[in-house]
Amino acid sequence: AYGWHNQQGAYEGPPGARPLFVRQAHFVEVEVDTDTGLVEVTKIVNANDVGKAINPDACEGQQYGGTVMGVSRVTTEDVVYCPDTGVVLNGNLIDYKISTILDVGPTETILIETGMGYGPYGSTGIGEDVATVVPGAVYLAVHNAIGKWVDMPITPDKVLKALGKA
Repeated sequence: AYGWHNQQGAYEGPPGARPLFVRQAHFVEVEVDTDTGLVEVTKIVNANDVGKAINPDACEGQQYGGTVMGVSRVTTEDVVYCPDTGVVLNGNLIDYKISTILDVGPTETILIETGMGYGPYGSTGIGEDVATVVPGAVYLAVHNAIGKWVDMPITPDKVLKALGKA
């Protein structure tokens, strides 16, 4: 698929527009325990057209890192505020929970090289897209598994509430 992204001065083509290509696909498999509300991400597949993988290991590292960040964003990360004062109650890495690679199931990385990027040798960026798309993919996979929408972050108590069990 393709479209036009309107951004002044970013591309010397049609006035104010540059081509914007969709060059990624992400697939997520989850298991949801309907008794406890626990969501387990059991498999993720990331396919990215990187144009030209100048450093394939770095590209794969971006996919793994983005996967962990995306799963973390959708399952654990939540800023908690005091309802009376508005002060952040978990503004540190002890109370603000983040996922690690151990919280994500097997991740398959697929690099596709078409040479159609705008960077050197036809390369294109890969860093942000995985972390941006994975939370939505997990969110939809949970909905597909239980047939209910659950607010993010998708925590066991919210899953049970959505299922009418809390």
